[in-house]
Amino acid sequence: MGTVTRPKSGFWGPILVLTGGFLFPLLGIGGALDVWHWRSPLPQGNALRDVTYGNAMFVAVGDQAIIQSFDGANWSNIESNGNTYLSGIAFGTNTFVAVGANGIVQTSTNGVDWTPQTSGTSKSLFRVTRGNGIFVAVGEARGATGVILASSDGLSWTNQNSGVAKDLHGVVYGSGLYVTVGARGTILTSADAVTWNAQTSGVTNELLV
Repeated sequence: MGTVTRPKSGFWGPILVLTGGFLFPLLGIGGALDVWHWRSPLPQGNALRDVTYGNAMFVAVGDQAIIQSFDGANWSNIESNGNTYLSGIAFGTNTFVAVGANGIVQTSTNGVDWTPQTSGTSKSLFRVTRGNGIFVAVGEARGATGVILASSDGLSWTNQNSGVAKDLHGVVYGSGLYVTVGARGTILTSADAVTWNAQTSGVTNELLV
């Protein structure tokens, strides 16, 4: 069993651990404890919020997390550019687009190297989709209208008018129509990602994707 030794005087120098006949310093090791790596669970342990598929790979995002897999079973942890909270991801035109807290937008062509983009909003973005050649991201209202952003390339974004003072939690595209859902049963539809029309859901519950 290893033992810890220290001087009997009031001076505390480097603490050494004696294990197997070798002494290992625990302090004064030149910043070795400045960098930490996930060990369990692997590849990382933060919450994951969304996942997409493109360029023969799966990419999932979450709280300070971006992970990548080519088979859905084996995943690699990707650098997420610091304190990044991502809640949505989509793929189109050879580009992954991830969105998250405080209007963050990041793009990547390979799922590994990510570049921050300017979204034009500080509101948190919850989901993003791709359809008919356009990325659409939706998010919180924060005292105004629920945010809707549109972009053809994921790099330059235009703020659209949702017309509702409610958070928008999810968005999808199909059959020539964008559909976003949100707080208190909110449903909006658009054929062009510019003009949005409120629909009657018949419920007042939160609608989530």
